[in-house]
Amino acid sequence: METHLRSVVKGVSWRVIATLVTTIVVWLISGEVSMALFAGLSDSLVKIGLYWGHERVWQTVKWGRAIPHQWAKYKNTYVIKNSPRKIVVDSSL
Repeated sequence: METHLRSVVKGVSWRVIATLVTTIVVWLISGEVSMALFAGLSDSLVKIGLYWGHERVWQTVKWGRAIPHQWAKYKNTYVIKNSPRKIVVDSSL
């Protein structure tokens, strides 16, 4: 699972690249630097928020994920949940 900060940093790093592309395309089409900068920056601000939200929603979706082993400790015995196996641990080591 990702932290909120990691999702934000990923979004920002991608948006730097995408902003440059958007700005250059708008500049080539319109020939106006101010329009290109406005389009690139406003596009980025909106899409960073949308990307972050999209990532956070997908973090809550369990479909398609491998479930990690979950361990429950009871004294010196570890039980893998949903499994009949038990592992006895020698705590004197």
